[in-house]
Amino acid sequence: METNDYESGRERQRKIIILVLIIFIIAIVITAVLSITKPKENNKETTILTDVQAEIVENEVIVNEEQIVTGSNGENDTLIPARVKKVINGKVLQMTVNEKDVEVSMIGIKIPEDKETEAIDYLNEIFKNSKNVWLQYDEMTVNENNQSLCYVWLSEDANTNLVSVCKNFMLQAKLISEGLAEPVEEYPNSRYEYALNSIIK
Repeated sequence: METNDYESGRERQRKIIILVLIIFIIAIVITAVLSITKPKENNKETTILTDVQAEIVENEVIVNEEQIVTGSNGENDTLIPARVKKVINGKVLQMTVNEKDVEVSMIGIKIPEDKETEAIDYLNEIFKNSKNVWLQYDEMTVNENNQSLCYVWLSEDANTNLVSVCKNFMLQAKLISEGLAEPVEEYPNSRYEYALNSIIK
């Protein structure tokens, strides 16, 4: 009897040891699997964060610097060369266009009465050295006074689709930024309405 009890005790010990070994091996396998899969999940999270961050950065660039002009009328990107002959007032210039003399009224601005003289002096100063400009039409091209309605650009290389470029190279924007003009709605000529209204004096 004692021999049988001893053998059955040894058998139980052997089974317990085997069971412990199996549990230990399973634990090692689970740990190894988790260590392999976790970095992959982290990489996915990083990729997602990177994509989100890139989208935020891209949107910030568009909003702050590269916002596209959103006017819905007169999408005419043609810049017509002209030469300033005379400053008639703060809003109207006499120009030579295609060898013809025309009066050009600048779209989207009004000159306050108390700023008229200062605006004329400012324009005369701008055109003292270079009288070359480039004209861009919108939906309505002529007013009741038979004056051409134009945006006046100071560079022929200006990207007319970007708000930031408008602020730097459009004559109307220069007058507003100097506090000599105010933006005004002139529907249907509204392509640069937002751009001109967003200028900080």
